[in-house]
Amino acid sequence: MKNLVLLVLGFLFIFNMSFAQNSIGISTNMNFATISESGLDNNKDFLGMETANFGTIGINYQRSLDPNWTFVTGLNYARRGGKSKVTENVTLFGQDFEIGARLAHRMAYLEVPALFKYKFNSNKSKVSPFIFFGPQFSYETGYEIGVKAHVLVDINLFDYDVDISNGLFNRYDISAVAGGGLAIPIKSGEINLNASYVYGFTDLLDDPVIDFNLKHRNIRVGAAYYYDF
Repeated sequence: MKNLVLLVLGFLFIFNMSFAQNSIGISTNMNFATISESGLDNNKDFLGMETANFGTIGINYQRSLDPNWTFVTGLNYARRGGKSKVTENVTLFGQDFEIGARLAHRMAYLEVPALFKYKFNSNKSKVSPFIFFGPQFSYETGYEIGVKAHVLVDINLFDYDVDISNGLFNRYDISAVAGGGLAIPIKSGEINLNASYVYGFTDLLDDPVIDFNLKHRNIRVGAAYYYDF
C-alpha cells in the first residue's frame, strides 16, 4: 500500500512536469509545530502539548494555468511534532520546587503538496502579493522523542526512537494548507516570501478503540527560489 501511494504521487509529479514549462525551485521554512489533542484528558505522553520549532526543506515545481493562477507541487522533508511535559510541585525546606520530565516529539515527514496559487498582479516583471491553498499528502518516515529531566533546570537524558511500524501509529497524513506571500521577480525567475497554516485532518494514532485523537497543527514562515525554464 505504501509503495503504491508513493508511486501514484510520483507519477502525478512527473506528469505535471512533462506538460509544463514554467519553473522549478527550492524552499525552506521555519515550522512552528504543535499537536492538537481531543478525547482522553489524562494521557501522560501528550498532555499539555506546546509549540516546538522545526524546519522544512523542499524541491518545488510551478505550472502556470493562466496569468494569475499557478499550480504548485513538489516534495518536502519536514519535521513536525511538539513539546509536552509531566511535572509535580514539591516543597522542600519551605521552598517550592517543580520536578518532572519534558518530552520533545520530533516526527519526520515526506510531504507532497497540491496547491493553487493566485497572484494579484499578472505582470511577471512586477512584485506581486499572492495567496495559495490546497491539500497536502504526507508520509511519516521517523519519530524520535527527546527526554529531559527537569529539576530547577532542564537536563538532557536521552533520545528514544519510536517504532512507528508497530501498527499503533497512522503514518499517512492529509492536511489542508492555506497562506499568502510576496513574489519578487529576478532575472532568472522569482523569490517567494510566504507564511502558511497547515491543518492536519488525520489522527496520528491508528487505534479505533481509544477515544483519543492527535492531529498536526503547523504555522510556517519561509522563502523559496524559482528558476524559470
